[in-house]
Amino acid sequence: MNQKVDEVLNCDVVTVGIGAAGMTAAVKAAKDGAKVVGIDRAQDFTEMNNVYSTAALAVETEDEKKYPDYMTVGEAFRYIWEENNYQANGRFTLNALKATGKAIDLLKDGGVTFIPTYTDARPNDNITKRTGNIYKESGPKRAAQFQKLVDQAGVKQLWSTKVVKILSNDHEVTGVIAKRDNGQLVQVNAKGGVIICGGGFLHNDQMIQRYYGIPKVYGYANAFVDGSGIKLAQEAGAQMGKNFTIAMNEGGGVNHKSATFMKTLWGDNSLFRIALLGGVIVNNHGLRFVDEAELCKRTMYNSEPLIREGGKFYSVVDQGTLDILKTMTLDQYTQKYLKTKVTAPMFVMAFANQILKNVDQDIKKAESEGWCWQADTLEELEQKSHLTNLSKEIQHYNQMCQQGEDTELFKDPNFLNPINKGPFYVIENDFSGWVTQGGIKTNGVCCALNKFNQVINGLFIAGADGDFWGVPYLVGGTANGFSLASGYIAGTQCYQRVLDKAKYDQEMKANDQYSTDNSSTNEWKDGTYDTIAHGRNADFDIEVGIKDHQIKQIKISDHNSESKGIGSKAVAELPSRIIKAQSTNVDAISGATVTSNAIKYAIRDVLDKNRD
Repeated sequence: MNQKVDEVLNCDVVTVGIGAAGMTAAVKAAKDGAKVVGIDRAQDFTEMNNVYSTAALAVETEDEKKYPDYMTVGEAFRYIWEENNYQANGRFTLNALKATGKAIDLLKDGGVTFIPTYTDARPNDNITKRTGNIYKESGPKRAAQFQKLVDQAGVKQLWSTKVVKILSNDHEVTGVIAKRDNGQLVQVNAKGGVIICGGGFLHNDQMIQRYYGIPKVYGYANAFVDGSGIKLAQEAGAQMGKNFTIAMNEGGGVNHKSATFMKTLWGDNSLFRIALLGGVIVNNHGLRFVDEAELCKRTMYNSEPLIREGGKFYSVVDQGTLDILKTMTLDQYTQKYLKTKVTAPMFVMAFANQILKNVDQDIKKAESEGWCWQADTLEELEQKSHLTNLSKEIQHYNQMCQQGEDTELFKDPNFLNPINKGPFYVIENDFSGWVTQGGIKTNGVCCALNKFNQVINGLFIAGADGDFWGVPYLVGGTANGFSLASGYIAGTQCYQRVLDKAKYDQEMKANDQYSTDNSSTNEWKDGTYDTIAHGRNADFDIEVGIKDHQIKQIKISDHNSESKGIGSKAVAELPSRIIKAQSTNVDAISGATVTSNAIKYAIRDVLDKNRD
């Protein structure tokens, strides 16, 4: 980027994003004593996802510790660590749990109000009840509380502004270049570093396809969660982690063909509630694939089965069930006909008291829009919906209901109600979610890591942009609680780096037990070595010549595809820098960070593998 900068700001800490994680990071760092700038593409807090999230998991808040049976950090850690089958980032999980209570206290001190779920909890209650902090206000009222919180902390905010570049110098991240909506460029220099918290990539279809293998997720998040924060971190050399999942929308289904699409969470079309009621759900082949009872009892934790089936699923229901739902609330229905009281927070708050009295009109509307089919027989319904195997599958299901045992998916027998009172209906649902989980690798305190698991000095990750918690989504409020906690940790750490940068960077290098760059020790075996660099546009070949234990020659070939534009500068200039320094620990070529890092990583790999 060669455009002239219109304004320069100097600060200690800059957050890329002011959502749940970014807001907490900014306020924490500011209260510690840092001069903080927060940057966000939204106009203000009213556009943030966090003004509509339900609750935050938190352990050992000051209020919680007043109760005798509060959940300890150790208890919560063991539960999450073991139930995740050890897939979470263990060090982060422990540190995050220690920070969750502090983050909630930070927000409470700033005027954000919560309703605790733990006041009458007992040791045998589930972890969600024992750690829940439900936001008391939502929408504009909560946005006003957040605005007051950051204003009181003295955080300078740049709204309607997009970060377009990460600045780095001498092996550390030093700030950002941001572009206001009016086109003006602002350079923000940050003494301690940059905290990236862009909210994930729910609205980036290419990344959704790459990491989830489905065409699209219909998300309730704002349009700015498009992976731009993750891409910025990658430009600085940060690497993606390995665990990816989605916090499912526990509001039921959606369908992009519906006129009320994306309003359905609040009940505009009653057919989308059917997916929550423990009946039959099939894939596009007409086959059951999920324990529908668990989808009813623990709605948002069932994203994995739906993702594996391609993101579409189909509710099957008969007229007998619909007639019942016209006469009683969903809560009454689940208790009387399923012998289950559903306690999922969204179900309780938004749907439990609903009676589906408009279901007949909703069916006609859905049929006209092409996402609902009805027929007098199962065979006819199969033909209309094109769900091969549907008739045979429902007949088999009805037999299991008669026998009182699900021998296929072992569903709770209380949910085994036959589909036998026509007409019959199929309702098509698109997969929807609240937030992506998975992103940049970090150490235990939110420092971003490069390809070699080395800390990138001055670069921190918080919230949904990080590879923090594992698969599946286990505990209500995890996404929000861990976003607040990671923001708290990142804000704390970034300010610690302000106080003594050299000491902080050395401690990160020494204490994290990750590999270090020893390419300057000049202990390499003589020889000529070939390697491959993975650039922005293509892979290309590199030949490294070692003589007298020193780097004597670096040849780069087959780089034409990679060299379009400014990437050619890295190919031309970087080898001589590495040879002169006798180390890959050199600055990237300005404007060609991705190609520079590809070259450095490939050569470093050669050097690491060929030591004396």
